[in-house]
Amino acid sequence: MRFFILVLLNIILMSASFAQEEKEYIREGNNAYHKKDYKSSEILYRKALAKKNNSFKAAFNLGDALFRAKKWDEAAEKFENIAQSTSDKTNKAKAFHNLGNTYLQKYQEAKPEEKSKYLQKSLEAYKNALRNNPNDEQTRYNLAYTQRLLKKQQQKDKNQQNKKNKDQKDKKKQNDKKKDDKKNQDNKKDQKKKDDKNQKQKNQKNQDKKQDKKQDKKKQEQQKQKKISKKEAEKMLNAIANDEKKLQKKMKKMKGKAVKIEKDW
Repeated sequence: MRFFILVLLNIILMSASFAQEEKEYIREGNNAYHKKDYKSSEILYRKALAKKNNSFKAAFNLGDALFRAKKWDEAAEKFENIAQSTSDKTNKAKAFHNLGNTYLQKYQEAKPEEKSKYLQKSLEAYKNALRNNPNDEQTRYNLAYTQRLLKKQQQKDKNQQNKKNKDQKDKKKQNDKKKDDKKNQDNKKDQKKKDDKNQKQKNQKNQDKKQDKKQDKKKQEQQKQKKISKKEAEKMLNAIANDEKKLQKKMKKMKGKAVKIEKDW
């Protein structure tokens, strides 16, 4: 029994010691935070959590230090964990409020296509803060401000999407026109090749016809020459035959007649 009491007493003393160290680290962290030495304050708040892992102050202040150091993702994770782990509505509202602020900062630095996403997350965080503390006017103001930003951003996103769609449509038209132009050019080239081929064939046919005509004409002339030569030969033979007949007839008449010979001196 006495041993149990001693153990319990040691536990109580250790807890008190840890609690004292936790508070000391938080105090030192707060001093560094006020000096804007957020790196040192982050280290000290983490040491406080190492002494008491469920310390709301240490966790909340660590979230603030991360926020001031512009470590938005780590800060958002910390405030989200605090909001989910605490049952105190006031503390839950504070965590959700700061979570909304963190997402609002993420929106400022986000890519154009992600801005609406972080504004919606910020909006939802502020709504959760007001569900736990409906009387928080600062959260209500931040909620209204974020709603206006989201409305503008959604309109901007819509305009950008419309422009993107128009650009895509125009690009598609240009690509289609290029394809059509190329197709027309190819068709013209093909048609020209076809026309050239047809013309070449036509020219060849005409040339062949001319050649055939020329050959036919030559053949006809040769045949005509042959016919003329034959007729002339027959005519010459007939003429020779007639001359021979005349000569023979003349010689017959001269037969029996004295031939007068004259002296040539």
